[in-house]
Amino acid sequence: MGARAWLREGRLLLIVARGTRPDGTSTVDDLLAVDFLLQHPSVLTTFASQSSQDAQSWSLPSPAETQSSEEALLRWKRAVGTSIVAPMLGRLIACGLITHHASGELRLTAHGNGVVQQLSEGVDLTQQTRIALVAAEFRDGPDEAHNRLRLVLEGSAA
Repeated sequence: MGARAWLREGRLLLIVARGTRPDGTSTVDDLLAVDFLLQHPSVLTTFASQSSQDAQSWSLPSPAETQSSEEALLRWKRAVGTSIVAPMLGRLIACGLITHHASGELRLTAHGNGVVQQLSEGVDLTQQTRIALVAAEFRDGPDEAHNRLRLVLEGSAA
């Protein structure tokens, strides 16, 4: 597995940690949505602009990030979340970092929490801020966040 895949798995683990609800769970749907937004800077920018949070609190992608030629490739490559994210999620479960329940709930294990603490020390502040803010949108208002993401995607497809 390459460095990019390791980084993405680490980010998935951080998303689960930052997206945890008061009952200690995250959901697969929320994980996929947050991961998608972090992979698509132009969609993230639009999503953030429609947030009730102060825009200045967001660590928004730069114009260079949103206009990257890689953005088109990412749209295609990341659209197949089940073939990309599912194996990564499976490895995190197999390593005992998170647990998965039939209802779609994810729960960080004690071992996973320790790894999250170590990962947080190595992730730059901009990425940490983006993960925390996007995860909070889905943690605190999942239905509203999913609806907003659908609206953003419908608008970008037009």
